[in-house]
Amino acid sequence: MRVSKEEAARNRERVLEAAGRLFRKHGFDGVGIDAVMAEAGLTHGGFYKSFSSKEELIAEACRRAAGQADEAWRAEEAQAEDPLAAFLGQYLSQAHCSDPGSACLFVTLAADAARRDTPVRDAFAEGLCGFVTHIESLLPKVPEAVRHERALAVASAMIGAVTIARATNDPAFAEQVLSAARSAILAAATRPA
Repeated sequence: MRVSKEEAARNRERVLEAAGRLFRKHGFDGVGIDAVMAEAGLTHGGFYKSFSSKEELIAEACRRAAGQADEAWRAEEAQAEDPLAAFLGQYLSQAHCSDPGSACLFVTLAADAARRDTPVRDAFAEGLCGFVTHIESLLPKVPEAVRHERALAVASAMIGAVTIARATNDPAFAEQVLSAARSAILAAATRPA
C-alpha cells in the first residue's frame, strides 16, 4: 500500500522523534532499528523508505533534538525576567537529570557521538555550536571580545555539571553540583573581561 508524501513525512517525523528519545535514553548502540520503528508505531520495512542507514537516522535525530531543545529554551526564556537565570534553572535541574529520554543530547550522547563517523559527529557539532551561540545571546553584559570564549566555558560547565549530577545516586550531592554550577555561571556571566 502506497502512502502519500504527507503521510511519509509524518512517518519520518515519528521515527525521528522515537529515535531521539530512545538514543538519549539508551545510547546509539543500545537501540536497534526494530526498536525505533516499534516505538514509532511502524514496521521495520518502512525504515529504508526514509533513511539510507542507521547513521543517517542518528545524525538527523541529533539535529532534530538540538533544534527542538533550542526552541523550547527560547520559548521559556521569552517569558522570563532574567533569561539566563531561567535557562540555567531549567538546564541545571534535577528534573533535567532524571529524564534522559528528553534530556539534552549533549549530556546524554557526547561519549557516543565521539565514537561515530563523520555524519553523526558533524550533526552533533552543529547542534553544539548552536547551543554555544544560544548561550552567547544570554551574555549581553560580557564584552563581545570574550563572549564566545565565555559561552564555550559556560556550555562545558553546564554539560559537565548535569553529567556528574546524573552519575551519582546521592540526590543531595547532585543538587550541590547543579547549584554550584548555577552560581559559578551566573558570576561568570556578569564578570567583566
